[in-house]
Amino acid sequence: MATELEQDTELAVELEPIDLLKLKLKKTQTMLLVTLGMAVLAVSLALTQLLIAQMNKGQLSDTEISLLEQSAEHAQQLLTLQSQLPPLVSAVSQSSTRINTLVQQVSAIDINDPDNAILRIQRILIRQERDYRDFLTSLEVGMNDLQMMIPHSSGWWESFQERFEESISLSQARENYLINLREN
Repeated sequence: MATELEQDTELAVELEPIDLLKLKLKKTQTMLLVTLGMAVLAVSLALTQLLIAQMNKGQLSDTEISLLEQSAEHAQQLLTLQSQLPPLVSAVSQSSTRINTLVQQVSAIDINDPDNAILRIQRILIRQERDYRDFLTSLEVGMNDLQMMIPHSSGWWESFQERFEESISLSQARENYLINLREN
């Protein structure tokens, strides 16, 4: 039972960043597509430079030839990266689909399900607050009877009664908070 509660608590903690994760996935997809476009542009520029270099081979210096060779190597690296990009885009898309599925599963959890651990804990806490107020009320009645039996004891009774009322009102506030959590 403790592990179920821990899992429910972890699930509740994970719910908040789902939208953030979706946003990150969408940004990653966009960046991958932009990178793909830039890679295509860079490869086409490098190939254009190679074609121009081939046409003017006799007129180029050794430095220019080495730069063109480096351009060709970079173009080859860009082509390699470009070939790796579609699987990454596919993985991001699959992750996005999986997140949407998980969001639907989480949203389908019924808070009115009697087996819901969080709901059971809320009910237990509400019952405990009511029992605590019943105990305080019984104790207050008993202390009132005691102060009636002891002559000249009204001074301590007034301060004691204020503490009872404060404890009872705090207990009622906690119960109201728990009820509001359940309804929201």
